[in-house]
Amino acid sequence: MSQFAHKHQHVEEHHQSQDVRTVKKRIHKRITLGEKCIMFMILAIVVTTALFMISNYATIYGQNSSIDTLERDIAAQQERNAGLDLQVAELSDPERILHLAQEHGMELNEANVQVVTGNE
Repeated sequence: MSQFAHKHQHVEEHHQSQDVRTVKKRIHKRITLGEKCIMFMILAIVVTTALFMISNYATIYGQNSSIDTLERDIAAQQERNAGLDLQVAELSDPERILHLAQEHGMELNEANVQVVTGNE
């Protein structure tokens, strides 16, 4: 190789090595005070909303439990009332009253009987 060709080849290699080298600077991104405040406010809103929702859920659950208990109590009382209505109907039977009156020495006097209805 001639000296000129050798020199030319050396220059090309030198240019190639300079092109490959690039300096990368790291850019450190800092979170500004305003961004920190905004993130804190968003976090506070999310936490407050979550606590509010949990509190409402607990209140609703307690109220539903109370409603269920009251509904069971009402059903039981309605059953007792139905039983008592049946007992009143049995005890107010005119034949039963007449029989008990005769056992206690009373007599039926048709002239003294007055019919009373519940509508008056």
